[in-house]
Amino acid sequence: MGELPWIFKLSLAPGLGPVKIKKIADTFDDVKQLSGMDVADISSSAEIDLKSAQIVADTISKKDRSAEKIFKRVQDAGWGICEYGNPNYPELLKEIYDPPPVLYYAGKLSKSDYNSVAVVGTRRATEYGIEAARSIATGLAVSGVTLVSGYAEGIDAAAQKAALDAGGRLIGVLGSALDRPYPVSSIPLMERIAENGVLLSEYPPGASTAASNFPARNRIISGLSLGVLIVEAPERSGALITAYQGLEQGRDVFALPGSIFSLKSRGTNILIKEGASLVVSAEDIVSDLIGRFRSFKINEKVEKEDTCLLSPEEEKVMKVLEDGIMHIDEIMRRVDYPAGRLSVILTKLEMSGAICALDGKKYKKA
Repeated sequence: MGELPWIFKLSLAPGLGPVKIKKIADTFDDVKQLSGMDVADISSSAEIDLKSAQIVADTISKKDRSAEKIFKRVQDAGWGICEYGNPNYPELLKEIYDPPPVLYYAGKLSKSDYNSVAVVGTRRATEYGIEAARSIATGLAVSGVTLVSGYAEGIDAAAQKAALDAGGRLIGVLGSALDRPYPVSSIPLMERIAENGVLLSEYPPGASTAASNFPARNRIISGLSLGVLIVEAPERSGALITAYQGLEQGRDVFALPGSIFSLKSRGTNILIKEGASLVVSAEDIVSDLIGRFRSFKINEKVEKEDTCLLSPEEEKVMKVLEDGIMHIDEIMRRVDYPAGRLSVILTKLEMSGAICALDGKKYKKA
């Protein structure tokens, strides 16, 4: 076996953790800079304590049989390892204070997952919450937005299934290792997500599942996303932890309003009172984030005259843009679609590479 990725080796060393490893990775471009370096210099350069610097020096200088076994186990299972600093590491996740040093994944990582929204909520959801989660998740999937969630029963599972049924792409974040999926009842759903997106875990194969894993997992859910939607949650809920972590990470937070008499909506109503954006549809979220979405061409050689893949609504917008650069207000006047619906259509066309967004809310055909 060749030399293992050095961040991968550090991630398995006890006593370091995500924050210190991020400091080390941001300070040193590769392991060659660290090789033979004095412990005191490692400490001062990366701004970590001497004990941690010693762990770094020891880890990179020695062969680690247990790390080799884990690496081989991942390869044999057909999974992947993406370490912090790898070009394929999710861009948004790199921004947070404590990104996972390593992501173990089943499925495929994609740059287009930059356009992601987390959808989470209570396990003990009401019929209202389930139906709302399905409706909004379907709308996000149809708009080309990647949905991020955990694997809790209730809101999370309802949103994931709806997005899959709509042909959407998903990121599922586990609070356990890939070989110890939890909850077991969600394994069929996890398999579907691996086929239509990617499953992620920061825990190596064989790692035990602790209760503390799940609050820690929530920072990854919000960290991967441009925005976080809380569909339904009581006042004390893990979903609210995700919302507040999203705020700390600079993410937009959205909440679905609920009855003032429902304990299951008390958390979301509080979020709205504290300043979260009130939403009732996927269009509300897309309209709010449209300026931050990026365009990703799935196929660089797209025949611009081939409109067979466009919906009638999209064809109508493309027809209007044949007249040249146009402000969104003028497009809306000509097609006569509601603002929220038009925003969704424009986002889909932009992400497919069919149109380009310009300054001043103007658009043109690509």
